[in-house]
Amino acid sequence: MGRFETGNQQLLLENTNKDITVEEHVQDMKRVKRHREVKTHTSNCKILSKETIPQYFHMPITKAVRELKLGLTLLKKRCKELGIGRWPHRKLMSLQTLIKNVQEEGEGKLRDAIQILEQERKLMEEVPDLQLADKTKRLRQACFKVNYKKRKLMAGMPSMISKSKFLGSSGDNPAASVKTNFKQWSI
Repeated sequence: MGRFETGNQQLLLENTNKDITVEEHVQDMKRVKRHREVKTHTSNCKILSKETIPQYFHMPITKAVRELKLGLTLLKKRCKELGIGRWPHRKLMSLQTLIKNVQEEGEGKLRDAIQILEQERKLMEEVPDLQLADKTKRLRQACFKVNYKKRKLMAGMPSMISKSKFLGSSGDNPAASVKTNFKQWSI
């Protein structure tokens, strides 16, 4: 049988014969809650080391949080503590896409570019806040341009076929311009 009096703020506990004020009870509960938070935080910090976090860079941060069974805020906070300003997933995926696009073209000069891009990707995994090199940015921009022209070429193919019947074989060849843009890439 518990008793609570609001006048003098006394709380009588059933299991113990000790009278406790409401303020003391609330402070005890806060202390227990803080102890749980600190305990949980320190155990998660052991899991989230400089060696373990990069294993999850290949996935979006929300998926990494689910895999680690943590909260997003806790992961971001720990990343900041370790010197990781931003989650590098998008940069790494951009580099991976760039490597794939360069491999598709696969010419002699571009093989060197692939090796450089691979090295930059590995370095990015080690130092996530690393900025992409200017040459890599230019290569990526050229790749975007070539892919845009390819899509534009594919979208305009039916109209190009009908025009070529009337015009013959003269005129611009968009496929040739795409190949020349790939040849202009240099790292």
